[in-house]
Amino acid sequence: PKLPQAEVLVRKYFAEGKPQAEFRMAYAQALLGAQRYGEASAQLQIVTAEKPELAQAWLIQGTLELQDAKFDAAEKSFRTYLSLFPSTAPAKPADDSDRGMAQALLSLAQIAEQRRDFLLAQSWLDRIVSPDDQPNVQIRRASLLARQGKLDQARKLLRDLPASSPAQQRFRMVAEIQ
Repeated sequence: PKLPQAEVLVRKYFAEGKPQAEFRMAYAQALLGAQRYGEASAQLQIVTAEKPELAQAWLIQGTLELQDAKFDAAEKSFRTYLSLFPSTAPAKPADDSDRGMAQALLSLAQIAEQRRDFLLAQSWLDRIVSPDDQPNVQIRRASLLARQGKLDQARKLLRDLPASSPAQQRFRMVAEIQ
């Protein structure tokens, strides 16, 4: 996308045959980098149809759908993403797929919150055990409480976030303001 001549070649390659899904996925990621979200989403839809076992495509597609408030489609994409991994292990900070699982679970909690299904949102959050993701989990839990009118409990959750550095203190303060 930053090199128009290269993009012409890529589009020609796509038109001439059936490119590998991984190549199309790389193109979609380049489109995302260029903030061409609609085109990236179209490429990801092709990837997920042609190679549904390509987990990363489902995660990115779900993220784009969530951004566009297409909650049903986003939920389907995130659930498909999660179904591609063994359900025996909760999300933990071991590798990119685990990071993706935490992202998918946080996103599913956000969708449930938007639908005012607070119990379901909480159950998605309960599946995230990674210490690295706990600040985001606590912020989402505080948001759930605030939407239910439990502002004191929400503030307490945010105040209990660790803040050992100035950056963490700012993060906690911004979260409480929101």
